[in-house]
Amino acid sequence: MDGCTPPSQASLELGPNSFDEDLWSALVERARDCDADAYQDLYLRLGGFRQCFTRQLFADPEGAYGEFVRELVDQIRYGFLRDPHSLLAEARARAMRKTADRIRSLTTAARVLSTLPKRHREVLIRAQLALCSSAHLGQDCDGPPARRVGATTG
Repeated sequence: MDGCTPPSQASLELGPNSFDEDLWSALVERARDCDADAYQDLYLRLGGFRQCFTRQLFADPEGAYGEFVRELVDQIRYGFLRDPHSLLAEARARAMRKTADRIRSLTTAARVLSTLPKRHREVLIRAQLALCSSAHLGQDCDGPPARRVGATTG
């Protein structure tokens, strides 16, 4: 996958209606009031955005999706997102931005690695593998999965 094509409003897991103003208004209000269940409800209702956080781009797609939802909740709590109608537009823009930033980061890393001599690349890859294996079997690792798993010497 080259990027994120966020779901249309109708394809989100919203229940019978693609946009229920009362539901979203209540959800935004609950998040603004720091209701602990508001995060969980947003997490479930915005599930269509999970496709943006794939294993090809993120070492921990579920963690990236959870962070995405936490950032939206923070935007609501701090008063930056007041209108329930703008919630889906903000979610779509944020998902696209996070995906684009990740692609840019991976592209830059690949470009830098390709300029290094083979021996230096191997040292860096081994160091990354050691870091990942010590960080909960690679779950907190920020490198592409193919670099974290297989042999590094060739």
